[in-house]
Amino acid sequence: MAPAAASPMDRAGLLAAVAAGALLISAAHYLTGPDLRALHDLFRRLYYLPIVVAAVTWGARGGLLAAVGCSLLYAPHAFMMGHHHGDIEHQAHIHVLGMAVASDPSSTTEKFFEIVMFHGVGAVTGLLSQRWTRALARAEALSAELRQVLAAREAVQEQLVRTEKLAALGSLSAGLAHELRNPLGSIRGAAEVLAEDFPDGHRKHAMAEIMLKELDRLNGVLTSFLQFARPPRPDPRTVDLDQVVDSVVGLVAPKAALARTEVTVEHLAGDARCWADPGQVQQVLLNLVINAVEALGGAGHVAVRVTRAAGDRVVVDVTDDGPGVPPELAERIFEPFFSTKDTGTGLGLAVSHSLAEANGGHLRLVGGGPGARLRLDLPAAGGDHAG
Repeated sequence: MAPAAASPMDRAGLLAAVAAGALLISAAHYLTGPDLRALHDLFRRLYYLPIVVAAVTWGARGGLLAAVGCSLLYAPHAFMMGHHHGDIEHQAHIHVLGMAVASDPSSTTEKFFEIVMFHGVGAVTGLLSQRWTRALARAEALSAELRQVLAAREAVQEQLVRTEKLAALGSLSAGLAHELRNPLGSIRGAAEVLAEDFPDGHRKHAMAEIMLKELDRLNGVLTSFLQFARPPRPDPRTVDLDQVVDSVVGLVAPKAALARTEVTVEHLAGDARCWADPGQVQQVLLNLVINAVEALGGAGHVAVRVTRAAGDRVVVDVTDDGPGVPPELAERIFEPFFSTKDTGTGLGLAVSHSLAEANGGHLRLVGGGPGARLRLDLPAAGGDHAG
């Protein structure tokens, strides 16, 4: 086991440092005269530095191997170049490259037990290093798991808050829409009668036409309220997303041409069938493409791409090359009544989000690249689904 979390290059450098340190300490030992016993004692203890470094880096095995290496370097100096007996020292007369080398003047017992200590320190330090590394790895794993749990908890809390807000807002919207729809119908009927009483081009006829136009707009807003508050129960079946995308692009084509916006489609080469309510899927995609065209505010490009994703899902990406969504607003675009457009009701994406979830799908804003990319993913047909 290699406790230290170092790169291979770092480990190679440490290995070279350990070997160089042991060699330098040995050279200092060999070249120090026998009368400088204090220096020999110091150099002998310096062997613990490469041993400890090896033990911390490579565990008990590394510490023991370093201890063996240091012992082999030290043994000739300790036992083979003379001996100490009482007050009499017997030194072998050895010269290397013209320099006299001498043995460690310490007693044989002291040097023997020092070598034993080399191995003990290497083994114990290595074992402690391994235990520390395992504990650190467990702590990091627990920390990562805790971060995931906290992130999941925050997501659940946000979802609960959002659900409560949507439920309260839905009840209010449903009641309000119900109370307003009947009076609006009466007003529209009266406006139609007034428009018939005046010929085309008359000022009052034009005013009646304005009333009818605005009443239709209010009725559309009320319809969005009701769809948001009480979305119809989906009737899932096998749906070819390629066909739905082509239908949506055809519906948006006149609006896109008027805005000088190019809308392109990239179909899936394989099976593009999903399991969902075809009408609701078409409504979601229609909202997404219209939003993308309006976000450009003029000439630009909107790309619709159908792909497959992991987990047996079919994905539709609607991407525009417009200004995109500011990061501080990214979390709010699916909130009801939130809109960056002056004429928007702020319900289009909220309704689309609800319909996507009702069909077992997800609608989200995907980062990366210029413009904005909204991604709808739905369960693929087949498997547990009929068809």
